[in-house]
Amino acid sequence: KIFANQTEKDYIILNADDPNVYAVEKIAKAKPLLFSSKKKLEKGIYLENDHIVANLNGDKAIPICKIGDLKIIGRHNVENSMAATAISMIYDAKPESIAEVLREFTGLEHALEFVAEINGVRFINDSKATNVISLKAALESIDTGINLIIGGRDKGNDYEPLIPLVKEKVRHLIIIGESADKIENSLGHLTKSVRATTMDDAVNKAYNLARSGETVLLSTACASFDMFHDYADRGNKFKEAVKKLKQKVIPAEAGIHSH
Repeated sequence: KIFANQTEKDYIILNADDPNVYAVEKIAKAKPLLFSSKKKLEKGIYLENDHIVANLNGDKAIPICKIGDLKIIGRHNVENSMAATAISMIYDAKPESIAEVLREFTGLEHALEFVAEINGVRFINDSKATNVISLKAALESIDTGINLIIGGRDKGNDYEPLIPLVKEKVRHLIIIGESADKIENSLGHLTKSVRATTMDDAVNKAYNLARSGETVLLSTACASFDMFHDYADRGNKFKEAVKKLKQKVIPAEAGIHSH
């Protein structure tokens, strides 16, 4: 219905990699603007040499931003960045302005939110991940070695679907909360694990275990009510702990992203 109510003066931004969405182009009256993370397009937004590139009219490709400079993680967020680039180009935003915003955007709060980087270790707040499916998605989104803060109030979780990803990607489990025994029994044999009693303790242990180039991920697969008011409180306590750590480790560079 949205497409049906558009006119030739409007634009429609479509993911060229999704055949269902792409089919809309055939019936829409609005001007289509495509993006693709998998192939080079004659016209649209695509990836080339690890850069988001814009070529709206098919005449000139403009590099916008290096993918590695994005603070948000995961292929879906690269695609979100491409869609945002398309909208910005329609409104004649300057490429350098688009790049600046893309590089600075830290994501939605508590959902794979970039918090800080300390001596090459990235800290990601995914406190909204209160179940196994959400944690699995987070692990799939991260390419580096992961030091995972996991645990809380168990919701009858079956941790078995996590086994292949934990084996492949997780270097350390930092286990918190009521579900610690169950998680250690389910996943502890797959990698190294330690227990932590508070969020400060968990963040400090994770940082000390992490190598430069790795990620400390808070994505607990559990409810928060055993130790925190709610998932937002848990995420904020994580961010506060990271801020304290950064001030201790790099006193002169204590600036940190916060909401």
